[in-house]
Amino acid sequence: MVRARASAELVRFVERWNVPVAMTWLGSGAVPFDHPLSLGTVGLRKADMARAAFEAADLVILVGFDLMEFEPQYWNFGTAKKVAYIGAAPCDSVPGFSPDVQVVGDLNRSLRDLAGIGGAGTNWTEELKARLLDQIEQVPPEGRGVKPQAIVRAIRNALGREDVAVSDVGAHLLWMAQRYPVYKENTLLLSNGLIPMGVGVPWAIAAKLACPERKVVASVGDGSFAMTSMELMTAKEQGAPIVTVVWDDNELALVRIKQERAFGRSHGIELGNPDIVRYAESLGVAGYRVSTGVELGEALARCLRDDEIAVIDVAVDRKEAARLMPP
Repeated sequence: MVRARASAELVRFVERWNVPVAMTWLGSGAVPFDHPLSLGTVGLRKADMARAAFEAADLVILVGFDLMEFEPQYWNFGTAKKVAYIGAAPCDSVPGFSPDVQVVGDLNRSLRDLAGIGGAGTNWTEELKARLLDQIEQVPPEGRGVKPQAIVRAIRNALGREDVAVSDVGAHLLWMAQRYPVYKENTLLLSNGLIPMGVGVPWAIAAKLACPERKVVASVGDGSFAMTSMELMTAKEQGAPIVTVVWDDNELALVRIKQERAFGRSHGIELGNPDIVRYAESLGVAGYRVSTGVELGEALARCLRDDEIAVIDVAVDRKEAARLMPP
């Protein structure tokens, strides 16, 4: 969908047919989050806020869908449903799943033609969208460490609709995927498939070099930061002012949760982080440490305003991560 540059045609199609839309990570923003028919981004399995829409639907239309992004077992449940597919190439099939109808060809033309024959139904997900908005607005009171919800909100508030947020891999990616409203394609960059750690900083540098007029923030965990943070020297050499927000919880949170659920214990997930601020300064970039969501918002606004290459170390509340992975 995004690679085909078909977002405008998708919006026309869903408006003509009045079809609610949930986007995979790689398609986030194809329909702006504030559009009445947008249900945001999905791909978190049981933690998706829009899960109820898939459960109730009797028809799912897949547009430019790739099985790698969101396996059918995680959305093809609840009410018995027909599945239609629209794409440039035939849809892959797996045991137990094959679309009932496929429209194969140029994606823009297919959507344009379908929009020309559509008849509007009712928007049956208005109540669900209201609940989704309410959930995203909720930020628990701060306690020991900054709540992940507050970090996501601070990043979103600091960036414009066409600025770019880049997420590395880990628990913080799941928070960003679930709670970061996206208004344009390619403005929230998330990895999927094999999901390699360490992409955040170099990916943000590339985004800034490709779109120098846009503000760019890299959201990275402390484990990912340890892997590729030296690339901040490249950012300095290339004159690419990016801001890196480090989710500092001194552990590999997602790995810990999975180990504890599978084996009842965890091993090898604790990190002994360096002083991240002094480390950033040793690379020749600015370093800041914050302990509240308000401080994070202020630091982000200042760094982005001044086009500063900066690292912001955020002490994260470790207890919140379990909310992302319901049993």
